Parts: sequence; structure tokens; C-alpha cells
Amino acid sequence: MNAIATKIGTSRRQLERLFHSYLSTTPSRHYLNVRLSRARQLLDTTDLRILEIAIACGFESPSHFRRVSVTISEKLRTLFG
Repeated sequence: MNAIATKIGTSRRQLERLFHSYLSTTPSRHYLNVRLSRARQLLDTTDLRILEIAIACGFESPSHFRRVSVTISEKLRTLFG
């Protein structure tokens, strides 16, 4: 995150404030959502195995991918029923 902030000429904290102000989330949560969205797209449109999708989307392993995606799904269900 520091590298991105430096690249755009701002501080890490200011970058976090901008994300919160415009996207109502943190940079790390946004990046996770981008990775999960890409994984969903690959699951729907390719014949890649879960392992290949997990690695392609930056997850350590299929179990890490599943754990993160299940946690997000549970939170959404709790919020929206």
C-alpha cells in the first residue's frame, strides 16, 4: 500500500481516507473484492480447476480462497438476508 501511495504522491493514510470517502471501503478490502470478482468470473467462464483459479487470483491455496469467499458470503447473507 505504501508503494501505491508513494506512486500517486500521497500518504498511505490519505489513500485510505480517499478509498473510504469514494468507495466506502479500505484499499485492502477493495483489492480482495477485485480478486474474488475475478475468481468468480473464472469459475463461471473457464474449465480451470479451483487450484488454478486460486493461484491466478493471488490466493495462497484453494483452502485460503474458499475460507475468504465463504467468510464474505456469510457476511453478505447476514447483512442482506
